[in-house]
Amino acid sequence: MKFPLCLLALLTVCFTGCGKGMPPIGEWITFQSPDAPYSVLLPFKPKMVSQKNAGMTINMHTCEVGKDLAVMTCSNDFPAIDLKDKERCEFILKESMNGAMNNIKGKLAEQKSLMLEGKYPMREFSGTFTDPKVGAGAIRARIVLMPGKLVQLIIVGKSEEISKPQIAKCLESLKTKS
Repeated sequence: MKFPLCLLALLTVCFTGCGKGMPPIGEWITFQSPDAPYSVLLPFKPKMVSQKNAGMTINMHTCEVGKDLAVMTCSNDFPAIDLKDKERCEFILKESMNGAMNNIKGKLAEQKSLMLEGKYPMREFSGTFTDPKVGAGAIRARIVLMPGKLVQLIIVGKSEEISKPQIAKCLESLKTKS
């Protein structure tokens, strides 16, 4: 399984000086995805882009936060699997994480298997990378399997930006729509 190329697109916009600076967490908005059943706190209204890759449509919602940080959610249809099949779900999430890290030639720092709301398999991970075009950076992400969907929340940027409390709140805010 290849991780969607959306992460590479995210790296190309990061560190370019585009976008607004990071607002305090109280000013972040709750973004409700129009194409998948999730919501998440984002610094401001994201830009939406759809991309076709390997016969699937990936919907990306990106916030370029200053020149040193980008926050992106993306979702795509995913073949129906039994979400109670822990071994299969772990395999899919691990391969998605590995694909993300391989796409940026990154080094995995930590990872953990979680459940979103006690029912959706999720992988949270972080790492570092060095890219000739954007320099040294860090990644924090959550990837979730939902019925018929693969949802990703990816944050890339300079290490000092990734470490801010707003980023932890963003990751923790990912939830299904009620």
